[in-house]
Amino acid sequence: RQMCIRDSLLGDPVVPGWITPAIPIIMIYVEAFSMGPDRVKALMAFQFMLGLLSIFLGVTSLATKVVRLIPSALKSGIIIGA
Repeated sequence: RQMCIRDSLLGDPVVPGWITPAIPIIMIYVEAFSMGPDRVKALMAFQFMLGLLSIFLGVTSLATKVVRLIPSALKSGIIIGA
């Protein structure tokens, strides 16, 4: 297997796979805030924290370990259910 730049810098591209099933949970989270600027700020804060978490997992290669720990059947079920 050839190593590309993505592998050497940030590891596995797992964010798209994690975001899709999280949409209903994110919607429930932001509904706790009033419509308007508060809700937008809450969504922006969530996205910022997710971005930091994703960069951390990529830089430390923990994303690869997390992906390997989760059984394929569970990952498939989450994506299909999303």
